[in-house]
Amino acid sequence: MDENFADWLLFNLKKKDSLLCLGMDPVLDSFPRELSSLPPKKALIEFCAQILESVEDLVPVIKFQIACFERHGSEGIEALEEALRKTRKSGIISILDCKRGDIGTISEHYAEAYLSEDAPLGADAVTLNPFLGFDSVEPFLPFLKFKKGVFVLVRTSNPSAKNIQELGTKEGPLFLEVAKMVRKWGEPFIGKSGFSALGAVVAGNSPEELTLLRSQFPSIFFLVPGYGAQGATEKEVALAFDQKGNGAVINSSRQLIYAFQRPPYSGMNIKFWEATRLAYIEARDKLNQAIKERVKK
Repeated sequence: MDENFADWLLFNLKKKDSLLCLGMDPVLDSFPRELSSLPPKKALIEFCAQILESVEDLVPVIKFQIACFERHGSEGIEALEEALRKTRKSGIISILDCKRGDIGTISEHYAEAYLSEDAPLGADAVTLNPFLGFDSVEPFLPFLKFKKGVFVLVRTSNPSAKNIQELGTKEGPLFLEVAKMVRKWGEPFIGKSGFSALGAVVAGNSPEELTLLRSQFPSIFFLVPGYGAQGATEKEVALAFDQKGNGAVINSSRQLIYAFQRPPYSGMNIKFWEATRLAYIEARDKLNQAIKERVKK
């Protein structure tokens, strides 16, 4: 097997001394005034490019929310393709947040579309919905041999997630059973770091579940949403990491890319991408400190 995705991700997190993923969820209505008069495609390209350039030296990984581009049709997809090209060129790891989950043949098409090297929408990793079972995930697994990654939804950050994900089974809550499946599916793809290229999405605003999952599944790398605009604190998301400070990457989207809209950045005479850079540094430093305190215990 070529270099493992989890090993590569861990290396980049340490290289840039940051455990914070920048979430790119561009919404035209939230764009700064200087982009509001541009056509959607040009506005999306400009917004993503300016932010990417401003944080290129800081950010180890960017997560693109595909829905924010798809809603604009072909122009949105072209903007996403351009953003992914720039991300690859910068050396930043890309995660395409598409949450796909379909029957085997359709999943094969999705896997080729998002993980093959020559695909216009090719990224380094994707998010998947496991509701249809193993045959919806299986077509993505061959790509894990070539430094690609997958994050399967286990415990998500939306308010009504508990109505399904905490349903009881004979063995325990449903999310726990899904995590067991992820561990089993990912065992062939464990790298030198001890983490599998098949990871899990685990909410940062569910600290009890996060603590339970971290303790029971040491080989699963977590992608953790919920930090920032969704309310999870640094101390809560720090629970995603093991006692060595490894095993997770924390995502923050709106809190960073729209930092220009809130104090103190809204009161500064700076560009939107400069606000994102400052907000990223602030969030990164707070997160790093929280994780250091966790490791000391």
